[in-house]
This record gives sequence, structure tokens and C-alpha cells, in this order.
Amino acid sequence: MSKYTEVLHFTVVEDLKAGTITLDGIRDLLSKADGLKRSYAGPTIEDPAILYIVNEWASEDAFTAFLNSPNGTAYELGLQELAGSPIVRFFVDFDEDGSPLSAPIVEYGTFMLREDDTAERLKALLDELIDKFKAAQTSKYYGSGWAEVLNKPYMYQSILGWDSIQAHQYAVQQLPAKEVIDKIMALQFTSLDIVHVALKPIVENA
Repeated sequence: MSKYTEVLHFTVVEDLKAGTITLDGIRDLLSKADGLKRSYAGPTIEDPAILYIVNEWASEDAFTAFLNSPNGTAYELGLQELAGSPIVRFFVDFDEDGSPLSAPIVEYGTFMLREDDTAERLKALLDELIDKFKAAQTSKYYGSGWAEVLNKPYMYQSILGWDSIQAHQYAVQQLPAKEVIDKIMALQFTSLDIVHVALKPIVENA
């Protein structure tokens, strides 16, 4: 996974739901972007009207150069045409293990910590949880990632790849994992959002 990953999501317009417009324009613009390694897109399982787009850039400079180009301007306009809600966008510098974005289902956890909780404590618990998942072997291990959201104090994101939503649901119900999850939930985050996304590659420039 890239060290500078752009993650954005929004509720799509009715025309995209109906198939009268597509992601082809966005795909074409991204395929011409210098410094873009890979791009993925797909709906959330919880609400298929919410679309995620994940772009793996070689660097922040590569993204900035694209954004300041004519194709970058067209990309931003194209996103606005697809979005039926405000676009949520953030950037992360993932510390990764494996290739979680290659999984059929990608779990995104976004954590907003209180000032008196530490990221190290959360990261240690997440590492312990992933070790429990690996040991249980209830799903193929595609990989995981962890990062502080850039320019968003106290906000962190984790990702984990799964065979299916059912595989995740089964894994978290097993006692060893559940005990760690209880410890994580005891941290009492300011906010916690977990979604599952069926990402598919749309651009491969690497």
C-alpha cells in the first residue's frame, strides 16, 4: 500500500445508482495521473448508496501535482457530479502488513480518540486483536493497516481484509477476539465508525 493514500466517500447521485452515468470518466483521468499507483472503488455493505474511492499515491507531491493539473481539475469536477452528499476526504500514511485492499471485503475503522487516551494503547490492542484473528484462522489473512489521519489530531484509521462480511462477524464472536474487543471499546472514543467496503481495482498504474 502507498505511503500516501487518499480515501474519500460520499452518497452517490441517483443517476449513478441507475447506471445512466458511470465511473468511467474518473477512471480515465486517474489512469493518466503521474504518481498514482492504484485506485479502488466500491460501495459499503452497510449502505450500497455510499461509494468509497481509495487512491494510492507515490507521495503527497504527486497528488498535489495532479490536483493542480487540468486533469486534476476535471477529476474534482467529476467527483462533484457523482456525489449526492458532501465528499468526505482524508489522507493516511499507512503502516501496513500484507495487502488488505486486495480482499473481497475491506473493513475500515475510523477512531477519534479523547485527548487523554493514547494511540499507542489503541494500536497495541488492535495488534493483539489481529493476532487473535490470525490464530483462529476463520478467514484468509489478507493484511491490515494502521495510520494517523493526516492533519486530523486524535483521528486514526485501521483497515483489515476479509473473505466476506460473514467471516468478520464470525471472527469477532469468538471468545479470544471478543475479550480484546471489549478492551478496545472500554477506551470510550469520542467517535468510532466501522464500515465494510467491497472495493474493486479500477486503475493499476504501477
